[in-house]
Amino acid sequence: MMKKITNKKGLTIVELIVSLAIVIIFFISLTQLLAVGSKMYLHEVKAGNSEVMLETIVDDIKGYIRYGTDIRVMYVTQEDGDMVPGMTSTTALKGSEIYLKEPSVWICREPNGDESVIAMTNPNDFYGNGIDLGFKKIYLTESGSYTAIQGLAYNPLFYRSLNIEMQIHDLGQSLPAQEGVYEINVTGNAVAGRVNVKSDVAVTALNREL
Repeated sequence: MMKKITNKKGLTIVELIVSLAIVIIFFISLTQLLAVGSKMYLHEVKAGNSEVMLETIVDDIKGYIRYGTDIRVMYVTQEDGDMVPGMTSTTALKGSEIYLKEPSVWICREPNGDESVIAMTNPNDFYGNGIDLGFKKIYLTESGSYTAIQGLAYNPLFYRSLNIEMQIHDLGQSLPAQEGVYEINVTGNAVAGRVNVKSDVAVTALNREL
């Protein structure tokens, strides 16, 4: 009859192998859990960073709007024939500015400075991707393979991971009681997911009667 082989502590070879297998499975599971946890943590960090970046952009734009002198919300076309919110069609060239000059009078200013009156089909649906403050213009633009905001003091690379979108509404256009109030909605489609920051700001220019 064969004798049972044991180690010095009394464990059989089979028990030792099973114990080692259990330990290995435990560490593999732990490693997988840590990997998932790390990914979730990095995702939250990236999303948080993206939100902070968007809040910084919105705060800067609000700061400029507060002291604007002759504010016009405008839509800057990103390509020839770009579809403008509120219009069914347009032949505007890339870089044209669409804005409301006076009640019911919509203007298209082309890159060469030429202006023409255009028909706005649904004016209440109009929103801008930029704003003319009288002393400076801030607007969405293309920068290589991603979008950036022209007129703010950031290097274009600042926007590289955001794939940014921007909408600015003149609330006084449809609600007279809201004259001088502008809604800014900036969205970043970052790797960590879609992040949105929305805020309202009222004009309080130094030369404006309050």
